[in-house]
Amino acid sequence: ISYEEYAAITADEKKENVKTVLDEDGSLYRLEQIGTCTENLRNINRILDIRQNITSIYSSAYNEDYYQFRTHVFQINEPNRNDMMQAPTDNPCFLTFMGVKYVLKDGQITENTDIAPLAYATDQTMTEERYRMLSFPDNQTSLLQKAVVPEGAMSPAVEEESFSGMRSCEFTLPENHSPELTIQKTEMGYRIEAKEETTVTATLSGARETDTLFALAFDVNNKRPHRDMYVRVQGQTNRLSAAHEYANHNTDFTYMVALEKGASCVEIQLGPGSYEMKNLKAFTGNLEALKNPELYRAACDTMEQKDGGDTLEGTLEVQNDGFLITSFPYDTNFTLQIDGKKAELLKVNTAFVGAKITKGKHRITLSYHAPGKLAGFALSLAGLLILLIPCALRRERTGKEIL
Repeated sequence: ISYEEYAAITADEKKENVKTVLDEDGSLYRLEQIGTCTENLRNINRILDIRQNITSIYSSAYNEDYYQFRTHVFQINEPNRNDMMQAPTDNPCFLTFMGVKYVLKDGQITENTDIAPLAYATDQTMTEERYRMLSFPDNQTSLLQKAVVPEGAMSPAVEEESFSGMRSCEFTLPENHSPELTIQKTEMGYRIEAKEETTVTATLSGARETDTLFALAFDVNNKRPHRDMYVRVQGQTNRLSAAHEYANHNTDFTYMVALEKGASCVEIQLGPGSYEMKNLKAFTGNLEALKNPELYRAACDTMEQKDGGDTLEGTLEVQNDGFLITSFPYDTNFTLQIDGKKAELLKVNTAFVGAKITKGKHRITLSYHAPGKLAGFALSLAGLLILLIPCALRRERTGKEIL
């Protein structure tokens, strides 16, 4: 990365904008920095203020449940060669689900309204068994309507209600035959031969005037497996990396992007290479209509951070017996207390911390205990003593010699 690129990414103006928002809004939420594919790659794990919470991850000590949720359960688009690099995304459903209240883009911050609180109580649930039967895009939109709880956690008397989904639409790429670009319709989809990245306009048939979401899924077959290939939809990227040690094996491309109301087309960037797009499925829908207004009724949005951020405390008013749902990745090193009593942790929405909760007003305390913290402290103290004792003995001997 060049000095100019680094200076642009970490510009003081961006830091000031983030600081201003965090100073003015002291509630608990996430603030994501989103840009081009390259900018998102540079910003993985990057925060501009110590108080900023984000969704991206890249670490050798990553959370396995959260990684699986992003890549295989929710199926976030994969823009990077290394699938350990889980970059920020502009997927509207993911931003809502993860409580991303503010987005920093092109140096400006916009606010997302009606997002999921980072912790809330609900009785609007479905079992994990049922959820895992859903295919794209229902696997994303259903989480805006129901919380997923483990099999057996729900009362047998509770009947799971149906939920609304997106509608299928026709998606058509313009055929082209030239030395620089070939787009050929096939029985399974399209064959692409591109010498360089090319922007084309795909038409949609069946989208409604009120639709604000467009979802697309297809399989890819890279005819040149020694080279990367990628496809962008409305700026959102999926990439299949060439064969290497950290190859992402991303052959199922999924996209969930914002759609202008009344739009009948979307912009596609076809990356260079020789590949096939097969089994295309396209959908449109309205984001607000897909949300369940009852899901977040009992929000815990006034949580306070304590102990250097290792503990969160807050209150919530629960209307009916149900479940506490958070978007904090599940880890056995969390401890949850409800009204001062330790609660049994549940893995909700397949990857996050949750628990059963009863009707009424409750105070919750969620604490994280880093594994090995006490042992590390003890070893550090022992090492310090090992260094200090010889110094003290030398001083004692020196004092006796002077006498």
